[in-house]
Amino acid sequence: MFAKSSSTRCLAIIPVVVVSVLIVYATLTYNYYFLYVLHPEPTFAIPVGLLYNFFISLAVWSYFKTLLTEPGFVTEEWSIKAMEEDLGTLCRKCHIKRPIRAHHCGTTNRCVRRMDHYCPWTGNTIGFENHRLFILFLQYTFFASITLFGSALPDIIQLFNGRQSWDKNTRWTTFFDSSYEASNIHLIMFAVTLFIAVTFGLSVGGLYGTHLYLLFTNNTTLEMGGLFSNSEQFNLGLCNNIEQLYGKFGIQWFLPIRLSEGKRVCDGYEFPTREDMLLASDSDFANDLNDEVGKDTKLVKRGAPGQASNQNKNRMGLVPHKQVSATPIGVSAPAEHDDLESLSGSEQRLMNK
Repeated sequence: MFAKSSSTRCLAIIPVVVVSVLIVYATLTYNYYFLYVLHPEPTFAIPVGLLYNFFISLAVWSYFKTLLTEPGFVTEEWSIKAMEEDLGTLCRKCHIKRPIRAHHCGTTNRCVRRMDHYCPWTGNTIGFENHRLFILFLQYTFFASITLFGSALPDIIQLFNGRQSWDKNTRWTTFFDSSYEASNIHLIMFAVTLFIAVTFGLSVGGLYGTHLYLLFTNNTTLEMGGLFSNSEQFNLGLCNNIEQLYGKFGIQWFLPIRLSEGKRVCDGYEFPTREDMLLASDSDFANDLNDEVGKDTKLVKRGAPGQASNQNKNRMGLVPHKQVSATPIGVSAPAEHDDLESLSGSEQRLMNK
């Protein structure tokens, strides 16, 4: 949708139309033929229908948000600033400075921040700004496919077991207690719907699992493919990885809404690494250590002059380990002055002399 060439933009509409038609067809067939005609029981049709339509509505919403959202192009302002401050790397195709993890998209002919891949089914590049929306689309499409196929599975099993016959003479009762004669065309239509559900479930499910792995490890399709040899340096842990794309925990984790600035933890231009987190952790540890030393200094002032609490010294590692005596075995060590009280009176008089 953001291709430079007008012909490319026109061609990108074709897959979008195909996906839209398949979703509309499957939804109408499932709601009318399966829920309204074959299973009009309110205890079954209403909860299952609500669940399926909830998932498919979120899937459609996420789909169009994905294809209409700019993937995250590197701005000219950032490139000029990077030129002045010697930041990033120079793209040999569009001749601009780009940040780390950015990649040149041949279809749009522009560099995209944290580019993942170009998706022909959305007619858009998947990058930093719309990767979250793309994952939500995969997620809810997979859930809708599972709901559709799972609700029809008992009928499919009965059909293959010979307990249920779906032919033109089969009659079903609708909500209005009027009889309906199932025709072969309706059976074929619903069979196509099941085929679409299985196809979407398998293909989208596999893709959804892959992108969940990429999300959890802070990786991209290009990086996982070996384009960058040190991509594991961006893996900061599960929660930190998710927050880089999804922002701080909120409703945008589940709905394809705009990510507000207050929820953002990353702008797609700078990405912290494991080394950065280790340095920050060491800095925090040093600050805590200084605080502890400050507390121990106060304790020394409260105690006897020139003496600190051995307990605090041990906790801070300030008391050296007890050295092993170098006195040979069998030779008595000289008594310390603190042991004078334990000597007998005669021994004390001798020492006084």
